[in-house]
Amino acid sequence: MTTRVACLGDSLTRAQLSVDYLGLLERRHPPGDVRLTRFSGNGDFVHNLSQRLDAVVADPPDVITVLIGTNDARASLAGYPVERAVKRRRLPRRPSAGWFQQCLGAVVERLRAETDATIGLLSLPVLGQQLDGAAAQASQAYRRTGVQAYRRTAGRSPRSPPPTRRPTSRSTNARWRS
Repeated sequence: MTTRVACLGDSLTRAQLSVDYLGLLERRHPPGDVRLTRFSGNGDFVHNLSQRLDAVVADPPDVITVLIGTNDARASLAGYPVERAVKRRRLPRRPSAGWFQQCLGAVVERLRAETDATIGLLSLPVLGQQLDGAAAQASQAYRRTGVQAYRRTAGRSPRSPPPTRRPTSRSTNARWRS
């Protein structure tokens, strides 16, 4: 039986500008075992992702992964062209950690309410070249904010049980292994 996986995210998930982590995952399984569908866009913010959910819930998969927030975190850094990003990505407001948490919580809540899929929130990668630099600190802060949003939605939908362990890419990948 083929496991259908909807992969939601930004350019990391789209894999046109980065390593194709989903391709690597797919190659770890026998042909036909896993079918991945990407719902992602280069430069996307969590708000942009929330606009693509109709396509996901219209044909609900078995598993949904969410890797979003790198652009939201980058927008908090000094020197980031926030106003240009707001215009280019058609954001209704300036990105912030609070808005990220609100939007991500709404995404997870809708997916839980309208699908029976197992949902895995993948951790943001470390941004920047220095582990103690501003970019790395921003990605860590947004990662914590995302986990808080995920946990706040736990148990709200009768269709999906709350997570039994911290949602990470490692725990999500473990569910796909035979």
